[in-house]
Amino acid sequence: MIALAVSWPLRHPRTTSTAAAGWLAWRASARVGYPGWWGLVALALVPVVVLAGWALIHRSSFRAHGWPRALGWLRRWTVYAPAWPLWMRRCHLTTRDENGRHLVPKLARVRCTPALDRLLVEVPIGATPETFVDAADQIANAARSEECRVRVESPGRVWIEIRRRDLLAKVVPVTPLPPDRLAFVDHGVQLGLRDDGLPWRVPVLDVHRLVAGRSRSGKGSLLWGEIIALAPAVAAGFVELVGIDPKGGMELAIGRDLFTRFVYSDPETMVDAIEAFADEMDARADQLRGVVRKFAVSEATPLKLLVIDELATLTLYAGPMVAARAERAIGRVLTKGAAVGFLVRGYVQDPRKDTVPMRGLFTHRVALGLDTPSEVDMVLGEGAHARGARADQIPLHAKGTAYELEDGNPEPYRVRAGFPTDDDIRAVAAAFPARRRDSLSADRSGAPADAVAPPVRSDNGRRGSGDKTLIPASLLAALADATENER
Repeated sequence: MIALAVSWPLRHPRTTSTAAAGWLAWRASARVGYPGWWGLVALALVPVVVLAGWALIHRSSFRAHGWPRALGWLRRWTVYAPAWPLWMRRCHLTTRDENGRHLVPKLARVRCTPALDRLLVEVPIGATPETFVDAADQIANAARSEECRVRVESPGRVWIEIRRRDLLAKVVPVTPLPPDRLAFVDHGVQLGLRDDGLPWRVPVLDVHRLVAGRSRSGKGSLLWGEIIALAPAVAAGFVELVGIDPKGGMELAIGRDLFTRFVYSDPETMVDAIEAFADEMDARADQLRGVVRKFAVSEATPLKLLVIDELATLTLYAGPMVAARAERAIGRVLTKGAAVGFLVRGYVQDPRKDTVPMRGLFTHRVALGLDTPSEVDMVLGEGAHARGARADQIPLHAKGTAYELEDGNPEPYRVRAGFPTDDDIRAVAAAFPARRRDSLSADRSGAPADAVAPPVRSDNGRRGSGDKTLIPASLLAALADATENER
């Protein structure tokens, strides 16, 4: 009993200090002749006054740090603490001690973001983090939330994320062009928003990206989002794009001036271009061998991206001979290209192994709307659906919404890519054309690709049709002038 009396205040310093302050306020108020509860009221007003002053003096830091903590404290004690024991028992997340008593997992902390309540929970002995992962749907139902995810913080501790508001319900505007054309080297590019309100950034260097999603799920938002973000670097000669469009050029032709090579005719010509890309990769490896240990982007050694829309057209539907060539050439780049700055971006509707035989070689994968839980696991890895990647539940109207896995984190994030309109793409392509256009952009008859351009689609039927261009003209002009001055 004595040990408990000594250890409890040490284990609960905030509760102990609050109780002590309340007692002192009561005594101080009584000593000056006022009722003791006046002192308690005055004490309660202190944090309110401090927070209000903080908000008035420095609103941005208050919104970033003060308000989330204050709201988390308030929701912890008014929303979660009263219901917590009942939730844990009903969701079968309690354990029993030697005397048969229920041991309720400890709710250690609550943090709030604009969209989520994040609950730090200590896993009791006898349970595992996977127990909480399996109960995520039950916890979501108890909290009357549309979604709940569980992320492992450390051994014995998990974060339970309960969605309070869906920030991705509306179309996300396209991200403005970065002022630094080489920002992607260290920071990647921003494609949109995460469901916790943070920017969704994806790496550019050292990763091969596979994006899978059913028809009309928004693959174009991810494809063009990255290309637009890299456009200033393309115009400056630091990045070269090779576009392969098996749909007759219907997706990529609208921004064709951004591509060093653009091939859209027959499958054999497209595979020729991919093999040439792989041969260039081998040539650069010979050039850099023994000279540098790590690839660095420069005008002499630009980053080269192979962008393949509808990958299955080449790997499954092009005929066995052509498909085998495509698989070998893409496999060569996937296994060796990252080390010398040759990367692949593949977009596909059907993620099955017979459609994308080299699926496991893509180091970064994104799942847009898919049809079944098994397809989600095919893209993001076994167990991803159980851990909260519900890409099969993304509605058809939520184009550009997806799940991805962060590097080193097995827990999926829900994200939504910004939507670039056709006018955005045309404006960027006109302002930042590729410095070099390759003669391999030709069909098998020998006619230049530019001479047989496919019809460019309009915005009819696309999201945001009729909207104004989302990339400011002033920013486009300034960046274009800066690029022109460097040439």
